[in-house]
Amino acid sequence: MVTGGTRNVGLAIAEALGGLGYQVVLAYRSDAVQAEEAVRRLGRLGTPGRASRADVTDEADVQRLFGEIQNEAYQPLHIASYQLDHALWGLHPAG
Repeated sequence: MVTGGTRNVGLAIAEALGGLGYQVVLAYRSDAVQAEEAVRRLGRLGTPGRASRADVTDEADVQRLFGEIQNEAYQPLHIASYQLDHALWGLHPAG
């Protein structure tokens, strides 16, 4: 499972995990279109996966996400990669 896995570093991590033979669940916060495109991209690379909307700042949402993973063919969960979005913390990239 890769949070923030639909773009940037998170997507690169998801691609790398897929290259190692892992099935990937991409957790995204709001952009379903981008999430589905990321799943298609992984599929073109031969990586099985899916996207699931989850707000990782909400404990109930995180519990639901882990429950989904445990109840599907993606279990057992071997790796969880959590990507911090600088916007979440009100920080801005230098430059």
